Amino acid sequence: VLAEDFLALGEGHPHAQPLHDVGDRGRGDVGFGRVGEGHWRAPATDAPQSVFAGLGEIRVRPLSSATEGRRAAPGEVDGEVRLAAPADTTYQFLSPWLAPWLAAHPGLRLSLHVSDRLHDVKREAVDLAVRYGALPDSALVARRLCSGPRVLVAAPAYLRRRPPPRQPADLADHDCLSWMIDGQPHRDWRFWRGRSRRGEAQTVRVGGPLCGDGALARQWALAGRGIAFKALCDVIDDLDAGRLVALLPGYRSDEVPVHALLPSREYLPLRVRVLLDRLAAQFALLQRRLDAWRAPG
Repeated sequence: VLAEDFLALGEGHPHAQPLHDVGDRGRGDVGFGRVGEGHWRAPATDAPQSVFAGLGEIRVRPLSSATEGRRAAPGEVDGEVRLAAPADTTYQFLSPWLAPWLAAHPGLRLSLHVSDRLHDVKREAVDLAVRYGALPDSALVARRLCSGPRVLVAAPAYLRRRPPPRQPADLADHDCLSWMIDGQPHRDWRFWRGRSRRGEAQTVRVGGPLCGDGALARQWALAGRGIAFKALCDVIDDLDAGRLVALLPGYRSDEVPVHALLPSREYLPLRVRVLLDRLAAQFALLQRRLDAWRAPG
């Protein structure tokens, strides 16, 4: 897939949010921390998925063939960067965020591995992976990009047909849109009453359609086919635009941090650092919107 095709995926996203770094701060490593390698293990035969169905892996080449085969000028960013990210994150954010960045660096080649499964960053030779959720300890390196709660959402069209749930137990009578996370269906939805996650959580085993990934769950929610339980960053645009409505406002759910994972702190090529800085700046803007959305009042 040529860079022109990738640029067409996202023409200038209007929103992009402060950055929360994690881990060691005394080594000049831009707030990197250590995370769990075993958490990211995946079968060696699990092929990367694609933004475009059936393509497998997207390789974004320079805009001009004149850049092929030439040496990079001192300080110029070039070479291949292998980036892994979930489907919904790629469609909504990475595509519009990275399009102008690629245009500004014609010597770069971007390989996107798009899947909701958890990549083994080292074994799959991924330079940088964007992943959701808490991370255990290991030799991998992580930088927190943003964090927000998981929220229950439905389209106005769905709520015109079905009364909104008033408590988590009511979800048993609704069409709930689950999806697969690392090969397992995400059907156990957890809630706490009030604005904090104190006390005993209420866990509800939901039914309804099982979507292939989080992107499809959001699309079906927008189409009025059911209720989705998504990270706030994935649906904040839809909430602000009125395409989706937040449900159960008197309850709180799990916090969902988003991290950038790198295989090692020993050597970070300039092209990877530039990409990481680009993502960190965009997610910092997104974080401000997440904080404003859940602020009291």
